[in-house]
Amino acid sequence: MTKVKLRLLAALGAFAAGVGAVVTVALLANSTLGGSSSSGSVAPPAVPPAPTASGTDAAAFPSPPPGALVLAGEDRDLAVGLAVTRRGSRLGLQASVLGQDQPAPGLSVSFRLPGAGPVQARSCGTGCYRAVVDGAAARRVEVAIRGHDRPASAVTFTLPASVPGPPAAGLVRRAAATWRSLRTLVDHDRLSSGPGATIDTVWQFQAPYRLTYRIRNGPQAVAIGGRRWDKVVGGGWQESTQDPIRQPIPLWQSVSDAHLLGSAIVRGKPTSEIGFFDPRIPAWFTIWVEKATMRTLQLTMTAKAHFMHEVYGPFDSRLRIVPPRKGGA
Repeated sequence: MTKVKLRLLAALGAFAAGVGAVVTVALLANSTLGGSSSSGSVAPPAVPPAPTASGTDAAAFPSPPPGALVLAGEDRDLAVGLAVTRRGSRLGLQASVLGQDQPAPGLSVSFRLPGAGPVQARSCGTGCYRAVVDGAAARRVEVAIRGHDRPASAVTFTLPASVPGPPAAGLVRRAAATWRSLRTLVDHDRLSSGPGATIDTVWQFQAPYRLTYRIRNGPQAVAIGGRRWDKVVGGGWQESTQDPIRQPIPLWQSVSDAHLLGSAIVRGKPTSEIGFFDPRIPAWFTIWVEKATMRTLQLTMTAKAHFMHEVYGPFDSRLRIVPPRKGGA
């Protein structure tokens, strides 16, 4: 069984009727929600591969260059990563453009800085587009995209005061350690693969092996150690077995190009805003870490067919996850 595991497994069932092949899974932990079922209950729905390096040729993936400032955004069905490096008085820019299934080739991509005309990018591989532009002090970059079968569009990125910014790998390590030290955590998750394909899920985690999720207007589940219970809308709870899932743990698997983007107030609390790239998924992350506690208060993840926004809290509340009552709602 692969060590790259899946999240939002039951979300596929919620989408099956109307969304078709949309990929709605992301990383959860070191074991699947699916596991192995030894009871007579309905098995969890089949899952397409999560976005991982094992499902994409790592050598062909348009990863950002080492040491770059990394940002990412959503352009309808496309995931767009931006890597920025300083080259004296100029900026080196790379756009990594991912379609729903693979890096997107054959696009016309240009970069525009405030007060300047567009600079056409050249191809640097499949889904990779680069240019060097004037304006090292720029605070904004627009990535314009045109294709044969899609209308013109653009994504605008705000740059920090300095490029690439202070290194932040140590902050990410401290945030991950804090995450693993939590006793309980609530996660409000919004996950989309593009326009019209979005699900909202509330997750609850109780260390070390208990979790629940409930998809708005969709399935819900409880997992405790090697047992799980699933419930679809209008149905009853069905029990099965699985591999235990350790929680809470962070979503990312590895960290590169971590830089401090700045400071922000999130829900009244001072936070450090950090951007980094995870080459193992691969995906771009931005996290907001509370300065006083090193707790991650919110997160965005951008990958192929995955546009995720998570809001975390409460932390270490009196949450207790127990098996569902027979016949209960």
